[in-house]
Amino acid sequence: MKTAAVAGLSVLALAALAACGHGDAGAPTSGQPETITEVEWRLVAIQWADGHVTRPADPSGYILELGPEGRVRGQADCNRLMGTYALDASRLEFGPLATTRMACPPGSLAPDWLRALGSASTWLVRDGHLHVALADDAGAIELASTAVDSR
Repeated sequence: MKTAAVAGLSVLALAALAACGHGDAGAPTSGQPETITEVEWRLVAIQWADGHVTRPADPSGYILELGPEGRVRGQADCNRLMGTYALDASRLEFGPLATTRMACPPGSLAPDWLRALGSASTWLVRDGHLHVALADDAGAIELASTAVDSR
C-alpha cells in the first residue's frame, strides 16, 4: 500500500509541476523540447516508487546530455554512456544505452542510474531542474543543469 501511495504522490507531484509549465527566467521550459537539448544535466536524485531515494555522493559522475539528431551521451560513474533518445513536448524515452566497461568502485550508483534512464517516460522542467517520470509509476529522476547548483 505504501508503494502505491508513494507512486501516486509522485504522479500527482509531476502533474502539478506540469501545470506550472515554466522554469526560472531564462531557464528551460516544459513543453519546449529544444530547451533541454544540448544542456549538460547532472543527477540530483532518483525517487523510487517504494520511497527510497538515490542521491549520488558526487553528482559529477552522473551526467546526461541530449545531443542533436537523437543522440545522448553522458557519464555513469566511471563509465561513459551513449545511445539514442526520443523527445517531444512531454515524452522522453531512451533507446538502448551503451557504456564503457570499467569496474567502478563499490557503492557505484551506475546500475540504478542506467535502470532509471531505461525507464524514462515523460519530462518537465521546474525551477531550472529537469524532472523525468519513470514508466509504470516506478519513480522519478531529478536533474540540474551543470550551470545550476544541484543543492
